[in-house]
Amino acid sequence: MARPPRTLTDEEFAEFVHASWPGLYRTAYLMLGDHQLAEDLVQTSLAKTYASWRQVKEPAAAPAYARVVLANTAASWFRRRGWRNEHPTEHLPDSGTDHDLTTRTAVVDALATLAPRQRAVVVLRYYDDLSVREVAQALGISEGTVKSQTSDALARLRDVLSDEAASVSVPTVDPVAVVGNGRRIQRDRRVRVAAAVSAVVAVVVVIVAAVAAPGGDRADEIPPTHTGESKDWAVASGSTVQLGSGSVIDLDDGPVGYLFSTSAGLLVNYGKDGAPWSGSSRWTVIAPDGSTSDFTLDVGDQLTDTDPSQPYVVYVEATGSPTAWDVVVRDLRTNEVTDTIRVDGSFSWADDGGVPDAFVDRDHVYLSLDETAVDVDLTTRQVSPIDTLPAKTPLTVDGGLTILFSGDLDAHAEVVDIDTGEALMDYDQGDRYLQLSPDGQHVAALPRRSCSDVDACTFDLPTAFVYDLTTDKRVEIDVEGSSTGWTLDGDLVRVTKDDVSVCDADGGGCSSTPLQVGADNPVVADTVNW
Repeated sequence: MARPPRTLTDEEFAEFVHASWPGLYRTAYLMLGDHQLAEDLVQTSLAKTYASWRQVKEPAAAPAYARVVLANTAASWFRRRGWRNEHPTEHLPDSGTDHDLTTRTAVVDALATLAPRQRAVVVLRYYDDLSVREVAQALGISEGTVKSQTSDALARLRDVLSDEAASVSVPTVDPVAVVGNGRRIQRDRRVRVAAAVSAVVAVVVVIVAAVAAPGGDRADEIPPTHTGESKDWAVASGSTVQLGSGSVIDLDDGPVGYLFSTSAGLLVNYGKDGAPWSGSSRWTVIAPDGSTSDFTLDVGDQLTDTDPSQPYVVYVEATGSPTAWDVVVRDLRTNEVTDTIRVDGSFSWADDGGVPDAFVDRDHVYLSLDETAVDVDLTTRQVSPIDTLPAKTPLTVDGGLTILFSGDLDAHAEVVDIDTGEALMDYDQGDRYLQLSPDGQHVAALPRRSCSDVDACTFDLPTAFVYDLTTDKRVEIDVEGSSTGWTLDGDLVRVTKDDVSVCDADGGGCSSTPLQVGADNPVVADTVNW
């Protein structure tokens, strides 16, 4: 049975805004240390909550959902290039003066209330970003001591910062303005574009993927927009991986098969003998600075998935029952399973049988079963049927959107908002196929590719069209002799035998970096290169 859409009056949402505003504002202020940015963050988060109210299963869950939206929005602000807690002001501060120094002094004072070892543990864990094991080795104490000292220190800091939060002056809120912004977000998603499309499966040798930080939500954001060339890409050929940050990594145990973007780094699947299907493949996580960390993942020939905003890899395991499956969430930072969520439903439509594939988008996992598609919320652990995604069909999910095909030979394609079911873009089949950007801001109409066993795969047409899904703006980008992918903030990546170019999806201009890996038959991310 499909999940019914929720109904919500503006008056009810206004009551929710009034009730949740003070707590959300104090949280935002402690996170950002700036009153104006805190107000902007809460306004933006509540507008996004209004626009995506369908995801709130019960009214009692609304405060928690809004807090998750606020945290995710803040995290996306931090990840934006150039973000340094800066915002416009009439007068420039004196050189070398930090903004809002009183807040930073309060944080330093709070740390000063900790015992010396507790303070060292907190700084090493949360400023230097060391693991529990690395902190224990650095301080010469046991891992258990690190955990207990961390728990005690955080409890102390929570008390101190609670006092700080209680003293924060909370501004008033205008619920009408919040609802208006939420409606604008919904309205901006309604775009109709006609173009030609053709779905094609390509053979892989070079993989383009995003590496550093993920892009933000599709709604408007307050911090400065990015400028200049994005470095959020990676290319692999053979056993060599090149990062946009400049690092080149050689993996000496066979060719690269997949590149997965995560907030913990680039998850790489590689190995010999046709891995991953032979079961002999290896895994490693590559940080943006090029350092590697081997990762143990025994999934046989089961496909896995990740999301750029999450430090997890997700896959599905059989339970012994043909109508029950376990969605497994494994933390890439610790190599530990952090959650296992049971999903009920039969799965028999795939040619190879096996278990359902997991399709991850932000904090949701989607499975397509025999009777319905299901939405697994990793935050609430709730499993719900979802009628905006099809059953018995491989899914394409990025940035809260999906592409649905219909008609003979998939003659018609629609870009659909998963939350609302609205079709944002309509395509009639032709000589191009659609590819969503990871952040859901853009979609590319890419030419069909022709491949042979001898020659490299090439596009049949010299140009691609990239559409902004919020403005209906289209740019034309030269893709002749290249392979394409995306950066995480929605710029097109173009790989040729000589260089890797990042092309502005809004303006079409490209900037290039010399290709430092093999150039045999480059193609797009998330397919295999043998």
